Amino acid sequence: MSQTTRGRLMILFLGQLLFTASFSVDLTLTGIVGYQLTPDKPLATLPYSLITLVACLTTFGASILMGRLGRRIGFILGAMAGTSSLSPVQLCL
Repeated sequence: MSQTTRGRLMILFLGQLLFTASFSVDLTLTGIVGYQLTPDKPLATLPYSLITLVACLTTFGASILMGRLGRRIGFILGAMAGTSSLSPVQLCL
């Protein structure tokens, strides 16, 4: 295995490691904070569950869009959709 391949493999490994660690922390903190904030305790993890559900439902449409328009355009549209979802209230915080 060449040095370049080993370097790329290490970067991918570290990226996956950080993603998994942050995912675990995010899931834990979402439940704890949601439990403290909501008056209806069974709904404490509903926001995090909805994020996962919507991601599952939109993946199919995104793959069809990328199949028709290409990956580059698909990712550009996804980035634009994510950026446009910032509300003025979030920008002021």
